[in-house]
Amino acid sequence: MRRWIRRATSGIRGRVGRLLHPGWYSWNDVEVAFIVSTGRTGTQKLAHVMSALCRGVDARHEPSPDMFDLGTDYVRGRIALERALVHFRISRDYVCREIHRVGCDYYIESNNNVSLIIPVIRRFFGRCRIIHVVRDGRDFVRSAYSKVVPSVSRPGAEVLLLSDADPRKRLQAPDFEHDPYRDRWSQMSRFERLCWLWMKLDSMICQEIADDPLAMTVKFEDIFDEASDYKGLWSILDFLGLASRMTVPAERVAQLMSEKTNRTARYLISPWQQWPDEMMFQFSQIAGEHMAHHGYSC
Repeated sequence: MRRWIRRATSGIRGRVGRLLHPGWYSWNDVEVAFIVSTGRTGTQKLAHVMSALCRGVDARHEPSPDMFDLGTDYVRGRIALERALVHFRISRDYVCREIHRVGCDYYIESNNNVSLIIPVIRRFFGRCRIIHVVRDGRDFVRSAYSKVVPSVSRPGAEVLLLSDADPRKRLQAPDFEHDPYRDRWSQMSRFERLCWLWMKLDSMICQEIADDPLAMTVKFEDIFDEASDYKGLWSILDFLGLASRMTVPAERVAQLMSEKTNRTARYLISPWQQWPDEMMFQFSQIAGEHMAHHGYSC
């Protein structure tokens, strides 16, 4: 009887300990994948769909903290890899705890800010899989040009992304010593800066995952193409080994994909097919070469 009581008490202590201390938990028994991109690529929808479709999957879009500060500090050289690893581990301890609490064994984080710390997550997770979602840069620019973010100086107000009033210190050409636009940045329009931002962020992702067998690139247009039965989505599910975890019929997939999530409410510039020659020339000069890398005509 005393032996049984000791075992029961020990089990209770273990369960309480796991609730109170994340060190009781480990990522070793959880499969992990990250969805990275420049942003404005439907990754919030992807996280929602994967959690809804697949058994045992906890998919989250930009969990807090969203890694923006860590990513930009890392790229700017303000924090070294080993220190960034510590920050990343601490920031995701609670996620590890919650995953185990709900009984999931597959974690997917959809987060464009993680694009800046791929070496960190590679070192931390080792064999995690990475899905790189790329979107036609012109569509990114149109969406980002119209994107509003909360203002810090005026509570309740909103300001435009990458405007002078944007409270987040986003990457700029002067952050990179040999960037060809470093000395021209102050004269560039917001439109040109967004063209640069798409090119720079996506180029950095491509460089980090080049020749990586645990990473794949899939086009936004293929993921959300109803005419092709969302072939990009199925490619992702196959790559992540999630097809066997599907718990809903195929028609439910189409319903989930057709639901609108985080769409731009109002565009401030026209579709790129209607851009004047000057805008098309500016985009092509800055991002045309990288567009060709992905097979987009420009």
